Amino acid sequence: MQISHLFTALLAMGLVSATPTEEAQIEERSCSGGKKWGDNRNVAIDHAGRWCSGNGGSEGYRAGQTKYGCYNLQFGNNKAEFWIQRKATTGGSLTSSQCNAYMQEQINNCERGGSGERNGWYFRADVNAGRCS
Repeated sequence: MQISHLFTALLAMGLVSATPTEEAQIEERSCSGGKKWGDNRNVAIDHAGRWCSGNGGSEGYRAGQTKYGCYNLQFGNNKAEFWIQRKATTGGSLTSSQCNAYMQEQINNCERGGSGERNGWYFRADVNAGRCS
């Protein structure tokens, strides 16, 4: 059997993928058990985008550095909190789109927020009671 036929057969069975996906690079994901995003989900996604495209979660990090953002949500007495930490032993940089993708992933895939690790980065997005100070 030719290699191309073998690859096609494995691809059809779902044992290999044609291109690596972001999902395949997730090393760990954990959802929280706190409050639900509920009607604040879209507002939280908007705030995550603002945090990531400003001077918040994107750009350069030193090894071990953590960046934090807090935004008051529209409904109820709730706030969205975002964290990203460089877990690798060397510094690194996140683009705005990478930062935004990491935050949206947690908001969309964990109804109560949560955390994950990918490629030397720890990221967390949570909804909590209270207001940002």
